[in-house]
Parts: sequence; C-alpha cells; structure tokens
Amino acid sequence: MLFNLFEDNRALHSFHFRDDLSYEILSKQLNLVFVEINKVLLDNKLNEIVVHWMNFIRNPNEERKMLEDDDSFKEAYEELERLSKDPGKIWAYEMAFKAIKDEEARIKDAAFVAQAKGRAKGRAEGRAEGRAEGMIQGETQGKLKAEIEFIEKMQAKGLAIEQIADLLSTTIEQVLSILKK
Repeated sequence: MLFNLFEDNRALHSFHFRDDLSYEILSKQLNLVFVEINKVLLDNKLNEIVVHWMNFIRNPNEERKMLEDDDSFKEAYEELERLSKDPGKIWAYEMAFKAIKDEEARIKDAAFVAQAKGRAKGRAEGRAEGRAEGMIQGETQGKLKAEIEFIEKMQAKGLAIEQIADLLSTTIEQVLSILKK
C-alpha cells in the first residue's frame, strides 16, 4: 500500500542533517530523499527519466523497454533478476517487507495522532518517528544477522536442519538457502 507522507504535490523531498542549535549542515552529501510514487505523475518538475524510474519501481516489466538504453537501469534490472532467483534473498526481503509493513502501520497511527494535535507538534513527532524508524530498521537488520548466525551455530553444534527450521518457525528450504551463502 502506497501512502503520501507530505501534504503538498511534490514527489521529491530532500532533507539534510543539521545541528539543532546552529542549524549547521553536517554534510552536504548526507541527506534523506523521499520519493512519493503516488505523486510522480503530478509533479511536472521531475525529469522524464526519474518518472520512468519511479514507474519501474511500481512495475518493472512495463518500464523495462523505456529504459533499455540506460546502463544504470540495465544493471538494476539484472540485479533485480538475480535477487529474485535466490531463495535466501527472497526470504530476507520478505522479513524486511514485513518490518516495513509493521512500521507503516505504526506511522499511520502516529500520523492520525499528529493531525489531531496540530501541525507544529506533528513536525516534532515526525522527527522522532524518523529516528525510531531508523532504529527499527537497524534492529530488523540486526535480528536478521543474528538469525543467520544462530542457524550457522546450531548447524555447527550438529543440530538437524529440520530442528533449526522448527526453532525458527520457517521452512527447511529457507534454512538451507542461508547456509549455502
């Protein structure tokens, strides 16, 4: 499910990290960029290639022909093809996707609260949510890494693949795909 994070019609928003007191920018190269896919076609300031890339994210097969001459697109499409054939990567993607969906639900609830309390307070909460989102994403990645390490340790101790899969509530195939790495 796609949603709009910002109220305006711009599809692209870029934020830099600043000091809270002096407003000094930490780094001009370090920033967060949000692209709201729902607004791509509404924003006439985006160039055509960006529009195609955003449409590619929505539906890779339809946009493939439009971007065939772009080398970076070819590389991205080949990587997408490679990753879509790796069961371990698919499993990791599904775990990350689940975490994102959970976070979207939290953000939706937080957005409702922010609207009720007003725009100024909503901005402050949004900053806090951004920090929390970063922490949650870090936790998700850490949990995934810990799960991989757990599988490897359990196998090293002689635990059967079936037992490891049962402990993790997953399939034998997913455990085997992680061990092949």
